[in-house]
Amino acid sequence: MSEEWQARCPVAVLAGHAEHRERVFRGAAYASFSRKVRWALDPMDQPLSVTANPPHLAEVEVVLATWGMPVLDKSLLDAMPSLRAVFYAAGSVRPFVTPFSWQRGIRIYCAASMNAIPVAEFTFAQILLATKAVPRVRVQSREDWV
Repeated sequence: MSEEWQARCPVAVLAGHAEHRERVFRGAAYASFSRKVRWALDPMDQPLSVTANPPHLAEVEVVLATWGMPVLDKSLLDAMPSLRAVFYAAGSVRPFVTPFSWQRGIRIYCAASMNAIPVAEFTFAQILLATKAVPRVRVQSREDWV
């Protein structure tokens, strides 16, 4: 990647619990993001908090997040004056979005609609399995082996 292209890329951080960051943003996904952003911090070894890394947060424009995203409270948002968007690779944003986020005009994107299909399919499959007594048979089989 050329220096000119790199300079135009938005500055980003990953956020969320470490085990989820590693599972969601690894391999091809991580490589793809790395071609489109400049990382403000080491992407896989960073708690997103004001106390842990304040100097690096000032330039952050984009947060790529998953479960465990910290609350976008006033102190965190004040530390990230350049923040324009949060891309949340999970469902509800209710646990971390605050009125301060909306007041700042930060765009919040989530994967709720993409997650809805597999969640519905899993739920339907569990209902079908329950009507066939699969959970009960599984428990009985396990008890028979012990």
